[in-house]
Amino acid sequence: MAILNWDTRYCDTHTVIEFTLVTDVIKPSALAEADLPAELETRRNLGLIISGRGPVWLYAHLVHRAHPFAWVAVFDPRLNAGVVVMNHIPDGPNVGSLVSVD
Repeated sequence: MAILNWDTRYCDTHTVIEFTLVTDVIKPSALAEADLPAELETRRNLGLIISGRGPVWLYAHLVHRAHPFAWVAVFDPRLNAGVVVMNHIPDGPNVGSLVSVD
């Protein structure tokens, strides 16, 4: 059973995924069922920005699952941008830089 619903936006250099929880409360034992959308498999050569309201341990799990992507950012609504937390390619954005989601 899926514990997350996903909304996906495709850009030239990255993908923005926003999750919503299927239930109001999520338990740590549900992490075994929390995975990224399967349709992203073909976009691992690009960046990924993760957005949504959830506990920090869920974000840690999703960032770990996103490791194969060229770079990964986490959306911060206060900055209205994704904050790059890992980069695996020479021409990708620097860790700590901001990527617009507009």
